[in-house]
Amino acid sequence: MVIGMDAATIEIEEEILNEMRKRGIAETKDEAIAIALLNFALNTDLLSRDAVLRKIREKAKGIKIKEAELERLIRNAKEVSIHR
Repeated sequence: MVIGMDAATIEIEEEILNEMRKRGIAETKDEAIAIALLNFALNTDLLSRDAVLRKIREKAKGIKIKEAELERLIRNAKEVSIHR
């Protein structure tokens, strides 16, 4: 456990991660944590959007994805953006 992390904080974090999974934002807790960290980095200017998009494009060049999976990802992204 990290120093200063009490049970209430850990419980809140678990609730957030579970809610991200329920809403389809992430499939796993690990994925939810990665999304939350990326969001934090973007919101605090630790990373620029341009740098993130550049990395995503580099990584995407080597990724093979089925059309059905791509459609699912797009659908989830649209649903999440509607609920903001």
